[in-house]
Amino acid sequence: MGISDVEEFYQQCDPGKKGLCLYGFPSEKWEVNLRAQKVPSELPEPARGINFARDGTPEDGWLSLVALHSDLWLLSVAFCFGSRLLFDKADRNRLFNMINDLPTIVEVVSGPSNDFKGSLAGIIKALTTDVEDFYRQCDPENERLCLYGFPTEVWKVKLPARDLPAELPEPTAGILFARDVMQEKDWLSLVAVHSDVWLLSVAFFFGDRFFFDKQARKCLFNMVNDLPRVFEVVTGAAKKQTEDKYNNNKSKSNVMQWAVNFPAEKLPPELPEPTMGINFARDGMREKNWLSLVALHSDLWLLSVAFYFAARLLFDKAERKCLFNMMNDLPTITDTMDDFL
Repeated sequence: MGISDVEEFYQQCDPGKKGLCLYGFPSEKWEVNLRAQKVPSELPEPARGINFARDGTPEDGWLSLVALHSDLWLLSVAFCFGSRLLFDKADRNRLFNMINDLPTIVEVVSGPSNDFKGSLAGIIKALTTDVEDFYRQCDPENERLCLYGFPTEVWKVKLPARDLPAELPEPTAGILFARDVMQEKDWLSLVAVHSDVWLLSVAFFFGDRFFFDKQARKCLFNMVNDLPRVFEVVTGAAKKQTEDKYNNNKSKSNVMQWAVNFPAEKLPPELPEPTMGINFARDGMREKNWLSLVALHSDLWLLSVAFYFAARLLFDKAERKCLFNMMNDLPTITDTMDDFL
C-alpha cells in the first residue's frame, strides 16, 4: 500500500463490517478482505478485525497498530515458505538478514523511532566524558535551560519548548541555577536524577501513544530497568543483581504451560493470536501431518510474539538481528517434532 492510498484504506476499514484483514500481494497491490474461510489456512492469515479499532483511536495510532501487525504477518509468511522449503538454521539466518535489511512498515508509517538507549547514552556522555563542556554551557545567567538527550546519542543544553504542555515531556528547567551553589559532584548528581525521571517519562509517553496495556508497560519497564540509571553511572553506584535473585527469577520464568482455547474476542488483539481452527484438520489428515502443521503455525506464532514486543520496545535493525539470533539458536518446534515423529 502506498502512503497515497491511506484515505482509500481508511474508508474500506468500515468498523460496521465483520473482522477485516489487510493483505499485501507480490504484485504490490493490497486488499482489505475477510480472512480465509478454511482454517487453518495454507499460509498465515493477517490480524483480523483491524477495522474495529479504526474509530476508537487517533488515526496515526491506528495506522501504527495496523503497520505493526502487518510487519508480523509478512515475517510469518516469509518463514512459512522457509519451513516449507526445509530451511535449516543457516538458511533461516540468511532469510532474516534479507528481511532485516528492509525498513519495517512501522518505521515507514511512524517515522524514526524514539531510542531510549540513544537518549540515555547522550545524557551520560554530557555528565561524564563531556562534563566540562556541559558545565560551561549551563550559564546561571541564562534562565530555564534544560539538558536533552537524543536517540542519536547527542546531548544539548537549550530552552524548553515555548508551547506548554509540549508534545513530549520536557526535562526539568533551570538545572543551571544550582550550578554555583553546590559542589560540582552534588550538582551533577542532581541533574542525573532529573534526567532519569525525564527519560522514564518519555519512554512511557511513547508507551501511551502505542496504547500499551499492563503487560506491555511491564515489559517496557523491565527493559528500562535493565539499563543503568544516569545517576548510577555518574555517581559510580551501578546496581548489580545478586545471583540468588537471578536464579529465583529464572526459576519462576521456566514454568512451562500450554492451553487450547479460543482466540481473544477483542480484535485485533493486543498480542498476535495463534492460528484458529487447528482442531478442524485433526481428523482429516494423518496424525503426523496434522502435528507438523500445528508445529509450523506454532513456530510462526512464537516468532510473531517475539517481534511484536521488539516493535513495542522500538528495536532497531541491530537489536532485531540480536533477537533473531537468540531465537535461531534454539531448535524450532517443527524441527523437534520431526525428530520425535
